[in-house]
Amino acid sequence: MEKENNHYYPLLHIKNWLKQTNYKLFDKNINDNRTYKKQEDFTIKLYYSLGKEDSTLEDNLSKFEKYIAKIIDKIKNSKCNVNLSLKEIELLKLYCVFAACRQHFTTEVIKLDPIGIYQSNDYIIGTHRILTQEEVVKTCENIFAEFERIKQMNNDTLNKALNNSPFNSLSDFTYGLHLNIFKNNKNSLCVSDKCAIIENTMDSKHLFVYIPISPNRALMLIKTKYYQDKKTYKKYLKYLGELNYATHPDKWISVIFSEDNANFENLLFPTYKIEKNNWMLKIQTLPNNIVKKFNSIFYEDGILFLYVNEKDLEHAKMHQLNCREIEVF
Repeated sequence: MEKENNHYYPLLHIKNWLKQTNYKLFDKNINDNRTYKKQEDFTIKLYYSLGKEDSTLEDNLSKFEKYIAKIIDKIKNSKCNVNLSLKEIELLKLYCVFAACRQHFTTEVIKLDPIGIYQSNDYIIGTHRILTQEEVVKTCENIFAEFERIKQMNNDTLNKALNNSPFNSLSDFTYGLHLNIFKNNKNSLCVSDKCAIIENTMDSKHLFVYIPISPNRALMLIKTKYYQDKKTYKKYLKYLGELNYATHPDKWISVIFSEDNANFENLLFPTYKIEKNNWMLKIQTLPNNIVKKFNSIFYEDGILFLYVNEKDLEHAKMHQLNCREIEVF
């Protein structure tokens, strides 16, 4: 049967690593590198049809990916800024949710948590935790339906519905989230078979979802409630700081936000500028120390680890963050 093995991490992203002459795939099962197997790696047999020989959903999701691939090409071919329409931004945001929801992403679980909110980890709005394959399929069906609905809207109707703002949403999946784009000039972005990283907060919403799409480009959906602008940020910082003496919107955020990464939060603010009928998004440089920590999380949680530079694998191996071991007192 055609498309029997369904990719839960899109082949359109995997190819960006494969195009690098020195790409590697590390398999923790054999503790060594091996050749990438297109029909096996990052796939599950009949995943989107729950074991039945039916490629309907897989075919539909391929249509979504094919549409998004054109937007991704714009991003890959842009060095500092990329111009996108509001429709492209909205569908790219929806795609980020899709990329995180279609498989078990990596996220933190706090082992000592009096409130229980981190341990349950089932409260995330938007890109919520997927617990069963049935939920994956249902979520993907709903996301594809949203894609079709939004794609068919003409630009005038869509812009009016969004009030000409990239901060607004046409879907519950993307509500309260804005899109940022990141680059890394050293081709050091890695990914594992856990294909997205979600950072949690204590107020029942995730802070961001991070999705590498190539060795030098990544997408991130970020909670606008905190990071729409510096004024908004300071308001929440003051409010939460009075409650728990926080130095950032969530006192219990992971090692990604440790003191040596203080500048990272500045990259979470949106960088949109209106330019004619489109929006110009700045492609920001992701600091190497943040890249290394993301890579360590991917390696820690995944079995397959896709990378370009050997030093990135070695660092991820030797610098495990033990995200499941964070204690909240």
